[in-house]
Amino acid sequence: MTRKVVIDEDIHGWSEENHDMLKPYHTIIKVGDNPESLKRGSPDEVVADYCNTNGCDLFTSDVGFYTDCIKVGIKTIQITNCGFWEKGQKQIFLVKIIESLA
Repeated sequence: MTRKVVIDEDIHGWSEENHDMLKPYHTIIKVGDNPESLKRGSPDEVVADYCNTNGCDLFTSDVGFYTDCIKVGIKTIQITNCGFWEKGQKQIFLVKIIESLA
């Protein structure tokens, strides 16, 4: 299991409210917080490639994120439905990269 996770930009508030779901990870990277790696507004393909290159899982509300994984050469992913975030009115998913094409 990876020990790093990326939090998609539109669910930063969810991550602040759900610390228990982040406990397995020692490194939490929020899209938009680090302008050198994952800038604010980074396209999903960039986020997918970053996760693949750096061995990160991803929490997102983007149900179609898997299509961006395919575009950057990811062969197999696991998507877990983590429930509905009431305050943000979004479904939350955990995406784990299982296998890359390269």
